[in-house]
Amino acid sequence: MVVIYRFGAYELDLGLHELRFEGQACAVEPQVFDLLAYLIEHRDRLVNKDELNEKIWHGRIVTDASLTTAIKSARQAIGDSGRRQDFIKTLPRRGFRFTADVEVQALTTIEAAPPNVALPPDAPKPVLQSGAKIAGHGGRKYWIVAAVFGLLVAGGMALWSLGQIEKPSIAVMPLKNLSDDKDQEYFADGMTDDLITRLSQIDGLFVIARNSTFTYQGKNTEVQLIAKDLGVRYVLEGSVRRSAGKVRINAQLTDGNSGGHVWAEIFDREAKDIFTLQDEVTTKIVTALRLKLTTDEQKKIAKTTTKNLQAYDLYLRARKAHFSQLAPPLRQALKLYKRATDLDPEFADAYAGEAAIAVFFARYNLFQALSPAAALRRAERAIANALEIDPNHGGALAAKSSLLTTLGSHEEAIATARRAVGDNSTNVSARRTLAVALYVSGSVKEGLAEIEIALRQDPRPDKYGSFRTGEAYFLNRNYGLALGFFRRALLLDPKYFQAKNGLIISYAQLGQIAEAKQTVEDSIKAWPPFNVQAMALHRDFWARGVLDHWIGALRKGGTPEWPFGVSFDEVNRLKGAELEALFLGHQIEGVSQQWGAFSVEISADGIWKWKNKGITLTGKGEVDEDKLCYVHDKGLPSRKQCMPYYRNPSGTREKKNEYVNPDAYDVYWFSVVD
Repeated sequence: MVVIYRFGAYELDLGLHELRFEGQACAVEPQVFDLLAYLIEHRDRLVNKDELNEKIWHGRIVTDASLTTAIKSARQAIGDSGRRQDFIKTLPRRGFRFTADVEVQALTTIEAAPPNVALPPDAPKPVLQSGAKIAGHGGRKYWIVAAVFGLLVAGGMALWSLGQIEKPSIAVMPLKNLSDDKDQEYFADGMTDDLITRLSQIDGLFVIARNSTFTYQGKNTEVQLIAKDLGVRYVLEGSVRRSAGKVRINAQLTDGNSGGHVWAEIFDREAKDIFTLQDEVTTKIVTALRLKLTTDEQKKIAKTTTKNLQAYDLYLRARKAHFSQLAPPLRQALKLYKRATDLDPEFADAYAGEAAIAVFFARYNLFQALSPAAALRRAERAIANALEIDPNHGGALAAKSSLLTTLGSHEEAIATARRAVGDNSTNVSARRTLAVALYVSGSVKEGLAEIEIALRQDPRPDKYGSFRTGEAYFLNRNYGLALGFFRRALLLDPKYFQAKNGLIISYAQLGQIAEAKQTVEDSIKAWPPFNVQAMALHRDFWARGVLDHWIGALRKGGTPEWPFGVSFDEVNRLKGAELEALFLGHQIEGVSQQWGAFSVEISADGIWKWKNKGITLTGKGEVDEDKLCYVHDKGLPSRKQCMPYYRNPSGTREKKNEYVNPDAYDVYWFSVVD
């Protein structure tokens, strides 16, 4: 059973391992959560210190001061205090008791829906489709269930098995930056990433992905709780200090079961020997875990893609910006990657990073960062450069697959993504790229299977991974699970616009139309032109069936069809012959809601030039049935937009508003002037 305890304005969800206040998830340390859960579960009696030592601290003796701090944190998490003791009462020298009234809701484990989500009677039951084994915990087999995985998702996880773990498993925590310069955090993060990458090359070791381990960055979480949360046996912690041309790494490996140290060492090296240092640390970890490496694995973990220290430093800075997944830092990352490859033209990793960002800009029409046409050319060059250096480079192949998907070349995109995954099953990014290539092509079940494999390696996905996981579940009609992942994405980034789309479509399909419409209103406040056609344009490479499923749910949720909620009377719509007579060989002038005054010159053969005060676009147009279709020089060549045009009954030539047409981003009023 999945149990939810409700008291006051709070909910403690044991299935999701989540504390909520008025429906919103609250940040709470895992140990504090466990303490609250235990006190509430045993609210009918007094709980003493010895019992808490045994159940919460697993038999480890804690001081009175530590226990007092833990109780204080638990009270603060639910708005209580030692003075008021509204929820948790202390009986001096005797123990503690949870005294508030508690309402208990119990849900069946397999059918448990997200909070406040009613699954329709015909909704498919949420199931994990793949039952493959995963690595970890040397020889010990066990199932990771919702009590662990539910911690990761803001909204609705059913009880499920993430797989069996059969080989040594490790989580590499973000190395702490102890440099005097706090801006050196990118260097510490880079060292962590490189250790994860090197260890992931070892077939006999299961390594948790960086997205999951970095969720603990800056938090003082006990090693045993981390191991429990992530389902691993070993946890690597440490710090990095770079100063005066020297680098110090302090590393320690801890057994997540016992809490005992397996190995610890301090490494002091010259900064110029950083690659040798990384190799040495990796080797010591492998030795501590008693792993035997093949000759090929030894070569892989010792491999570096650049020997230029300055280029490497620029690359680490770029990676830090890249992981933000926000447009301004991504533009900066693009520049840093380029500077890195200028210094080392053989730096395949930097080319792959550049390609990934360029593909992202092209796919989502991010003109403010880089025009899609320019982004396409840049991505193609960077991919070609990386693959010339290393034909099997996973990052470059993943970027190529994403580009092929964006251009609608689905079969080639899937084949390329499979190459990106290759023999390295731990490449979570490539695995998600393969999943997207599959499900947008219409192979939704196969795409979900790949997403679920990625979840084993990355049980705490970042906002992008959470969104993609929600997308896969939505397309497989598991709307409750989809909603949970979309909620998690928004918790990680409340401004993540795509995740709001996910809420709209999930609410709509679950029959919660009021919630869907409220989310639509929120989206319009964030971006006033928000509309169905813009969201469809960003998915114009999707197979028709999956696109119709997604867009149909947007409409069902109350999303306006056109920018700014405008609508048109079909009686006033221009037909094909009227469009040809109106546009071809003529000039029009008018005003748009966003761009202001504009003009368009159109030749008899459909070549056009669009201008306003600051922008000039050129392209080719043609009439297709009762729409005018066009592509332009700064857009993707495959991205043809087809729009309807209408007479404006109240328009005049003097006001230049006799006609009106919408596109995905704006509304245009105009008249023919020549």
